[in-house]
Amino acid sequence: MTTLNEALVQIIQSTQGAVEKGIGFLSAQIPDVIQQLLLWKFVEALVYGAVGVLVLVFLGAMMYIVLKKPELIPADPIPEGARLYYEPSKKFVPTFWRDTDGDLMPTILIPSIMLLVGVPMSCSLLFQLVTALQIYVSPKVFLIEYASHLVK
Repeated sequence: MTTLNEALVQIIQSTQGAVEKGIGFLSAQIPDVIQQLLLWKFVEALVYGAVGVLVLVFLGAMMYIVLKKPELIPADPIPEGARLYYEPSKKFVPTFWRDTDGDLMPTILIPSIMLLVGVPMSCSLLFQLVTALQIYVSPKVFLIEYASHLVK
């Protein structure tokens, strides 16, 4: 019976020693892990924010191209003797978005749908810049909020 008790004591002591070594290792690594977590979350928020800015710039450029004033087709020269009653044609250069009368075509639905989807998406991505700012200005508050989010 004593050998069984001795073996049990030895197992408990070796387990206790391994746990103490693990705790010591973790205690030494926690500051580095927290620093790396903050850096990762900061870079991740900046990348998402940059994507949001790029999407907004793309949507703005696209809407500028779509909604710009159409160009008139150059008028034909006025025929001789027709100056009093001649009216030049009011035709426009056709584009993917406009016909020769200058009216918008059904293809305008493409940028409209992109605008309806892209603006809310880019706004949510731009909110990530607030997270990056929070990490930069008050990293302890961010860590507390992040830990509380993990506990939920």
